[in-house]
Amino acid sequence: MGIMEKLMEEMVVTKSEENGRIRLTYCHPPTKDRSGEGFPTNSHLTINSGEKDSHLPKSVGGLTSHLPNNKDFNENELGYVVYERRRSVGINKPIQQEYYVMVECEMGGVIEYMNDLGVITDGDMIRVSMLIRNHSLSKVQDLHL
Repeated sequence: MGIMEKLMEEMVVTKSEENGRIRLTYCHPPTKDRSGEGFPTNSHLTINSGEKDSHLPKSVGGLTSHLPNNKDFNENELGYVVYERRRSVGINKPIQQEYYVMVECEMGGVIEYMNDLGVITDGDMIRVSMLIRNHSLSKVQDLHL
């Protein structure tokens, strides 16, 4: 397991479900003394102030970040992903399949956090995008399997 994968596993992920939509909220990993010292806080990601904008791209592999203007974003959160549970029935065979579709993704804070720790470079963006997708999907599947 690489350092980016370890960082994703250390983050606090809360899960909530409403009307078939599953929301995973990613927060900073807990520190030993709970003070947060020594960990980037992403305080530069201010909401509606426009103080400082991220130097990372706003879109990474199809995942888009709108953090500074998103009213649903809490400053203690690094990001969130929303999935919808879907079911389909085969046309020729009546086999039902259940699957999850990512419908929303605001993970710019997670990318900033990894960047602040110096574990990603510009060449890692596709890898980071796939890591976010795979990690969040595994958390959703853990919730429902």
